[in-house]
Amino acid sequence: MKQNRIAAPDVFLSHKRASAILAQNGNRLALVEAIVLLIMAIALHFLLTDSFVLLADFADSEQMEWLVTAAMLGMVLVLALLTVFVTLPLFIGFLRLAAEAEATGTGHLTTLFSSFSGWRIYRRSLRLAWGFFVWCLLLTAVISATCALTVGLFPGNILAGILCGFAVVAEIALFLLLMMRAFPTLAIAFDLRFSMRDTKRLMRSMRSRMSVSGWKFFLSWLPMLMLGGLTFGLLLIWDTLPRMAISYFSHVRKMNEMIIQSEENKEHE
Repeated sequence: MKQNRIAAPDVFLSHKRASAILAQNGNRLALVEAIVLLIMAIALHFLLTDSFVLLADFADSEQMEWLVTAAMLGMVLVLALLTVFVTLPLFIGFLRLAAEAEATGTGHLTTLFSSFSGWRIYRRSLRLAWGFFVWCLLLTAVISATCALTVGLFPGNILAGILCGFAVVAEIALFLLLMMRAFPTLAIAFDLRFSMRDTKRLMRSMRSRMSVSGWKFFLSWLPMLMLGGLTFGLLLIWDTLPRMAISYFSHVRKMNEMIIQSEENKEHE
């Protein structure tokens, strides 16, 4: 049975709520510190990459080509494992910290490491991390294939390069479209009372009632994200990312409340 759609909540109300939460109980400091620790974890990826590249440079590419190949494969494998098993679960911990601040009014920095606090919660984090990793891997493969095909078929052709740029933008937009379809998934999945099957079912139900809610949320933050890039990331770290993370959970909570209210009103009619 097709469910009736209802208007999505005002995204700017969730912005205001996030700003109020950030201003109290040291929540801004906790989230900023969490972002800094995340940046340090990401920096480890670059350190490992540089180490593998130096190892490859020391090898004679003609006589020890096998070592260069092995180093490259090792680098890809180690980075993939580090991303799935450490970095992405740590990022999910950052989002749990934002969810904690939104739900209780106070977020604790230790929540950043919550993904590693027990097997059940770590397994859930791995499920979420693996799904995001696969989607990013597919997007990278499609973009790489598009660029390689353009260079191979039209070497040095400026028009082909421009068209390739538009194609890459279209591919990224398609990726975002698919991501926005799963907009409430994280907020639901953080509740371990729900299995991943239940999470997907609830996500589809919310999406059918508020199909454009994810896009409204993303587009409302796009100017701040662009401004954060212009400030060399300082605004992103200090305000945009912490406020956006809290706002996400506030927005999904409001979506759920409006759906429940709509169902109750329908029952009383």
